[in-house]
Amino acid sequence: MRVQPCDGLSLFGPAGDRKYLNVAERGRFVKATLRSPLKVRLFCPTLRWSGARVCKVLALTASRSARTPPPGMESHERLAT
Repeated sequence: MRVQPCDGLSLFGPAGDRKYLNVAERGRFVKATLRSPLKVRLFCPTLRWSGARVCKVLALTASRSARTPPPGMESHERLAT
């Protein structure tokens, strides 16, 4: 039986399977997206860098995104990151 630290937060699911990709798998994931249609090339990096659940990334729309940069960050800085 695997001990679940931090009140149930874990890198493993209830059946003992990993929840996240390792370094090599992430590299293959990124490389595969480069050959994909535009929607996939936009979706996959968003999923990778946000750490959000698939359903949350799929629910993103332009109307739900921030139209102004956070205080102290110019719009050109936001685009460069």
